[in-house]
Amino acid sequence: MGGLQDLGWLQFERLCALLLDAESGIAAAQWEGSADRERVLVTDEPVRFGNHTLAPPVTVHCWWMRGDADARAV
Repeated sequence: MGGLQDLGWLQFERLCALLLDAESGIAAAQWEGSADRERVLVTDEPVRFGNHTLAPPVTVHCWWMRGDADARAV
C-alpha cells in the first residue's frame, strides 16, 4: 500500500473532507474552491480537531500539488 503521495486529486480531497468531518463535524459542503487545486474553509466558529480546540477565526486549506517540480513552481 502506498502513501499520500500515491493518491489522486479526488482521493486526496475526499480524504481531507472526511477527516475534517469526522474530527470536527464540518461538512464538505462548507468548503469552497476547486477540488483539483485548492479547497478552503474559513469559519468564525471554534473548531475542535482531535483533542484541541482552535479559536476563531480558523482557516483550513486543502492543497493538491502534483508530484513534479514544474507544477510546484506555479
